[in-house]
Parts: sequence; structure tokens; C-alpha cells
Amino acid sequence: MFKKSTIKTQIWMKVESIWRLIYKLEFSEKHSERVNEIRESEVLDTLWNIGDKKTVYQKYKKDELFELLEEAGKILNELEEMEKEVQVYVAGGVEFADYDEVVGVSYIRKSFYWSTFLRTVHGAFRKPITFMVRKTNEKEMKIKENWNLEVMKETSDYYKCLIPVEDQIEMSYKDDVIIMVSEEKWRKIKS
Repeated sequence: MFKKSTIKTQIWMKVESIWRLIYKLEFSEKHSERVNEIRESEVLDTLWNIGDKKTVYQKYKKDELFELLEEAGKILNELEEMEKEVQVYVAGGVEFADYDEVVGVSYIRKSFYWSTFLRTVHGAFRKPITFMVRKTNEKEMKIKENWNLEVMKETSDYYKCLIPVEDQIEMSYKDDVIIMVSEEKWRKIKS
């Protein structure tokens, strides 16, 4: 009926989807603990090895591969259900929501790392970021100015800013450069 290599391919497709969801859901405060359990599970290691390595699947019987395929399906279904429940993700102290077309910044905590947030969104979500910067919020205005956020629309209370996917990684390194320059200046001052 099915060749072992066909089952291996189906396992690999599920494993890729599982890892995509794991990377995304680890930023959900609600599900991060369970996601880490799945990530560290022996069954996920086995599934990865079967899908990733050329010949590992050959040491399994066809019915064992079917059982592992079913297990991969169960894990994937559990993660998909978790994803439906998530309202807000958190990365680098920035809370955000995942919409169909964009990721929207909803709240910035007292202690935050904008570059971590940018790298996370780029890696796990691959969507543009919208950020409704409140004109009355000093922290948000400072982020807008420091990061030269592009204003798409302005109202009396807000700036609607957009960070395209292709700019997120480059922009995230700005923070690292500022830190390195600061350390360099500090070393010169110290000597």
C-alpha cells in the first residue's frame, strides 16, 4: 500500500509543522511549559531523526512508522489547538498579537528588549509588525524615534508604524551596535 519512504516523507512534513508551531508557541505564556515538554520529548527526537536522516527510517517496520506518523499527528493537533487559544505572545518584554497579515504590538513591559522582539517576530512569524504608538506614551514615542519607525498613518492620538519583514533583522542589530559602541567608548574613557 504505502512505501516506507512515503511514510517517512509524511512524518517529515508533520515534524516541520510541529517545529514551526513550537517555535511560535514558546512565546505564549499560557502554553510555553507544555510546548517545552513536547520539545524535549523522546518521541519528537525520534520523529526528527526519521524525517531528517536519510536511512534511519529503514530500521523501522512499516507498522511502527505508521504508529509514529499517528503520534506526529496527535502532537501536531495538540499544538494547533493551543495556537487557536493564544491571544497574546511575549518576546523580549513586548506583548503582541498574531493576526492574519501582521503582528501587532499590544503592550511594552517595564523591562523590554526591542531587538529580541524583532528577531522573534522575524524568525517565528515572518510577518510585518504594526505598532500603534500613542503620542502620550513616552516609552513608545522613544522607541519610535530611536528606531526610526516608518509612520504609515497619523491620527490625533496615534502614529501607526509599520516594520516590514525584510527590515526586522537589520533593525534588531542596531541595538547590538549601540551597545558595542558604548562599550568601546567606555573602554577609551577608562584607559
